[in-house]
Amino acid sequence: MHPVTSAAAARAYALLITIIAVFLSGKTLAATITPPTTYDNAGGSFLWGQTFVPDLDYPGHVAGVQFYIGDPSRPGNVSVNGLEGEADLVFFDISNPNSAVELGRTQVQGAAGVSAGLTTFNFSSSVAVNPGLSYFIGLDTVDQFGLGLGQQLASTYKYGFEAVIENGVVGFAGGGCRVLGCGNVNAQYRDTAFEVVYDDVSAVPVPAAAWLFISAIAGLAGAKRFSGSKSNA
Repeated sequence: MHPVTSAAAARAYALLITIIAVFLSGKTLAATITPPTTYDNAGGSFLWGQTFVPDLDYPGHVAGVQFYIGDPSRPGNVSVNGLEGEADLVFFDISNPNSAVELGRTQVQGAAGVSAGLTTFNFSSSVAVNPGLSYFIGLDTVDQFGLGLGQQLASTYKYGFEAVIENGVVGFAGGGCRVLGCGNVNAQYRDTAFEVVYDDVSAVPVPAAAWLFISAIAGLAGAKRFSGSKSNA
C-alpha cells in the first residue's frame, strides 16, 4: 500500500475546493436566456413583469433580474425600442393573486436614464423568498417599452406567466386581458424572457457527491497521519 504524500493530499484538497466553488457559485432560476423574437408593449398604469415559483429546496434571497428591453424588429419605434426615464424594480408575493403584497422596490433608473437590450436590474437589498410560494418580479415605469417574450404559448418557469399588477391584483399580460381568470389561455401562458439572480450560496445545496469527496479527503488525511505515526514508532 503506497503512503499518501503531502503533494497528493494537496492536489486532492485543491480539487475539493474547486468542486465546492463550482456548486456554490450561485444559481439562476431560468435556463440560458436567448434573444426573443417577440416583444410586448409594456408600461402604462400597471406594473409589468413575470410570475414564478422559486426553484429552491429551502429559503433563499433574490438579488435582481435580467430582462430583454426594446424591440429589435421595430428599431424606429421610439415608444418600444428602449426604456426611458424613471423605473422601479418591484417584487411581490402573489400567493393570493387578488391581494398582491409588495416585498421589495428599488429605483433602478432615473429621469435621464435609458436601457435597452439584455439589462440587469438589482434591488438595493435582496428579497427573501420561500420555495412553493408564487412571486412577481417586474418594472414600474413612466415609459412604455418593449419587453421580450421567451415563448408565446407556454412558460419555461414553474407556474409562471407574463403578468401585470394593477391596484394590487394580478392579471394576465397580452391579449387585452387584465383580470386573473379571464379565460385567455394564450395570454395566461405568455412567457417573459427573464432570469432571476440569487445572491446567496445557500440557494445551492452541496450535492451528496461533494460530501462523499470531503469524507474521502478526511480519510486520506487520517491515513497520512497514521502512516507518519508508524514511521516514527
